[in-house]
Amino acid sequence: MPIIIILTIYLFKMKFAISLIAVIGVAQANYKSGSVATYEKFTYGKIRTSMKAPGKKGTVSSIYTFWDGPGFYPGGWNEIDLNVVPSVEESPVSVNAIYGDGHNKREEHSYADKINGLNDDFQTYEMEWTPDYISYAVNGDVVRKLERGDNEAVDFMNKEQSLRMNFWTPTFHAWG
Repeated sequence: MPIIIILTIYLFKMKFAISLIAVIGVAQANYKSGSVATYEKFTYGKIRTSMKAPGKKGTVSSIYTFWDGPGFYPGGWNEIDLNVVPSVEESPVSVNAIYGDGHNKREEHSYADKINGLNDDFQTYEMEWTPDYISYAVNGDVVRKLERGDNEAVDFMNKEQSLRMNFWTPTFHAWG
């Protein structure tokens, strides 16, 4: 059964929205994951996707941003993630801000409270990134918000990033 993902990106500095529809699983192949990414990079905005995660343990469906250079180094890392992880039954939505403090890669990781029905139908997932906060929402309900002054991830999340989404099979035990 194909997985259909619709990603709509709203940008603060631009007066348009970009929509992307990806159909994954139409052809048979021996791949463990698939990913799409924007060529362009953005600083700040809201990412919203309507996605039906397959609900199979050992899989992860993600929307995220990522800085990959130029001049990439772990101490400069910038990444904002929202993952649907069916293997974590008690809290299958993982929300992360991964950043570098100039010297080391650091991570602000959390699981959203139990959200029922994630695998039954399409759900709306959002990440909003501003100079003052990073927030994550599921079906319009904010499940986590990091604010400047309370969380250094917001201070260090300042690089232009590409917008990405993927479906993958993790190799580490907790999510596999």
